[in-house]
Amino acid sequence: MVAILLAAGPVANMVLNGPHSAGEIVGLLGMLPLAVCLGYLAGPAAAVGVTPERVIVDNPFFRYSVPRHLVADIGVLENIAVDLVAKDGTEIPVHAVLPAIGSPGGGPGRRRLLGKVRTLLQMIDDVPVAQTTGAVDRTLRLGSVLLVVGSGASFGLSVLLLTG
Repeated sequence: MVAILLAAGPVANMVLNGPHSAGEIVGLLGMLPLAVCLGYLAGPAAAVGVTPERVIVDNPFFRYSVPRHLVADIGVLENIAVDLVAKDGTEIPVHAVLPAIGSPGGGPGRRRLLGKVRTLLQMIDDVPVAQTTGAVDRTLRLGSVLLVVGSGASFGLSVLLLTG
C-alpha cells in the first residue's frame, strides 16, 4: 500500500497542480524508484525453489540454500511467520509465504496461509531427493541492498529538490 501511495502521489500532484518547475518534476519523479523498490521487496523478491539437492529460500535481503538432508519441517507461528525448520534446529524465515496478518485465530487469511504452506510442503514432497551433504548456506542478496540504497538516494534527492 505504501508503494502504491509513493508512486501515485507524485503523479497525482503533477496532474492536479498544473505546471511545475524542472526541479519539482525531477523531485516528484525521484520518488518513483522508492515505490518500485518497496513493491519489489514486498512481493517478487521472495521466492522458494526446490531441487533434488537443495531447498532455496529467497527472502528480500538473504538467500538460504538448505541441503535436502537437513530439511525437517515447516513451522507456522500463529499467523505471523512461516519458517523452514532444519534438522539442526535452524529456523529459516520463508517470506514468500506471506503471513495472514489481520486474521488472528482463523478466517480466510489463515486458510490462505495454510494453503500456501501446504503448497510448499507439496513442492518439497514432489521433487525427488538426492543424497546431499553440507550445511545451510546464507548469502546476502547484494542486488536488493543496492536497490534500497539507490532508491533511498533517489528519494533523498527528491526531498532536497522539493524542499530546497
